[in-house]
Amino acid sequence: RARTDLSVSKYATLSQPDADPSVALPALTSSVTIKQPFYYVVEGENMGPGASLSRDRTGDSPNKGTGTVISDTLPAGLVVTGPVSWQKIGDTDGGALPSAVGSGTCAQVGQSLTCQLGDLNVNGKVRVIVPARWDNFPGAGNALSTSTRNTASISTEQLDPVPGNNNTQLDTAVTRAGLAGTVFHDSDRS
Repeated sequence: RARTDLSVSKYATLSQPDADPSVALPALTSSVTIKQPFYYVVEGENMGPGASLSRDRTGDSPNKGTGTVISDTLPAGLVVTGPVSWQKIGDTDGGALPSAVGSGTCAQVGQSLTCQLGDLNVNGKVRVIVPARWDNFPGAGNALSTSTRNTASISTEQLDPVPGNNNTQLDTAVTRAGLAGTVFHDSDRS
């Protein structure tokens, strides 16, 4: 088995990000309001020295197998508003490695997402996009805002010498929708 150091990071943005992991993300956010569409973004990278390869080399496994897997545990009550998709890029090392460019969708069971990415070559990157919103306030009582935690991880069928960067979490504030300002009274009712 190869030695491959995978890392994962997590972000939230109000604008739809480009699926290509080489394109910069739009402005990040640390808070959203009820009913406001936003996107969770999970990014994975193979820091090397070896490729994260699927052990099963048959069929579509190198492209969408269990060689590299991103798992995302979504906060309770979060609504996923569309397909959760991923795209990966990676160098073939002059043809020495199989193509590690591809895209696909993730499986969702309850609040758990699993994205089977197959091979992720050295310096390869992947971006998972989760379109989401909160329909109900996730906090208790009459608080105006609460913090939610989203966790994600990346794993390989190879040996990862630095497992400490395989997990991440993102705290996002969720604020109740409200009205503020001055109320005007039309005294002549016209």
